[in-house]
Amino acid sequence: MAAKFQKEILIPDTSLVVKWFIQEPDSELADRVLDEIIQEKWSLVAPELLRYELTHVFWKNRSRGFGEKDILQAFKELQNLSLKEVPLRSLFSMSVKMVFLYHITIYDAFFAALAKSLHGTLGTFDQELIKRLKKDSSIKILNFS
Repeated sequence: MAAKFQKEILIPDTSLVVKWFIQEPDSELADRVLDEIIQEKWSLVAPELLRYELTHVFWKNRSRGFGEKDILQAFKELQNLSLKEVPLRSLFSMSVKMVFLYHITIYDAFFAALAKSLHGTLGTFDQELIKRLKKDSSIKILNFS
């Protein structure tokens, strides 16, 4: 009997996910990750904060024609990718520690804490965050190069 391999866990932050819906620099790299998700290489897990951050980014892009229906459709598409959302309260203590340890925002810390706690891979285009988290070898970060 062949062994069944478990998918790797990807924690996509807002800088990655937004590129799936709004054309930005590096969207083609983000689309490659999306293709891997569709091919079931990754299981998607994110702090519930992703929902709020994405809504804010989409709202800021309303002048580009991004409206309420588009926001709701984007979240349906994320649900179709089987995105699992993790409550912030379960990540709060570790996130606060990471804020002080790495000098990152609490928003970024929630994504980093989830990646660390699940032994998953953080998907981000935030170069400053990547630079600061490199101090912690237990946090895997997706390489987009």
